[in-house]
Amino acid sequence: MSVVVIGVGLFVLAFAAHVAWWRRGRPRRSGQTLICLLTVVILVGWGVALTAASGVTTSVPPDIFAWLQALVLALALAASYVMTYPALEIESPTLVIIEVIAQRGNQGIEVDEFHRCLDDSVLVLPRIQDLVDEGLAVLRDGRYQATAKGLMLVRVFVAWRKILGAGLGG
Repeated sequence: MSVVVIGVGLFVLAFAAHVAWWRRGRPRRSGQTLICLLTVVILVGWGVALTAASGVTTSVPPDIFAWLQALVLALALAASYVMTYPALEIESPTLVIIEVIAQRGNQGIEVDEFHRCLDDSVLVLPRIQDLVDEGLAVLRDGRYQATAKGLMLVRVFVAWRKILGAGLGG
C-alpha cells in the first residue's frame, strides 16, 4: 500500500508543480519543459522522501526495491500524462471532430457543413505550430523543414513501426 501512496504522491507533487508553472505562463517548448519538470520533481521528491524515511519504520516501504517500485510508478504516471498532454494543450483533431458531430445530436452533420467547420486552420495549422514551438520543424523561406531533433524523432517512430510490423502511415 505504501508503494502506491508514495508513487501516486510523487506524481501529484509533480503535477501540482506543472499546474503552478503553467498558471504563471505556458513555456514556449511546453512538451520538453513538461517532461523535464515532471522528471526532476519526481526524482528530487523521491530522494527527499527516501532520506526523510530512513529512520522511520512504519507506513513506509521496507526496502530499496519497494522504493524503486514507487519511483517507477510515479514516472509511469508522469509518462502517461505526458502522452495525453498534447490533446489537452491544443485541441486534439479527434476530439474536435467528435465534438462537432456530437453537437448536432441524432440528426448528425452534413458533410459540407462538417468540412466548413473543420478546415486546415482548425485541424492542421495548430499541429504545425506545435512542431515549430517544440523545435521539431522550422519555417525558412516559406517552407517547413524538419530540424535535426525532428528527424531524430521521426527515425524513432519509423523504427518503432517497423518493429511492430506496421506500415509507415500515421
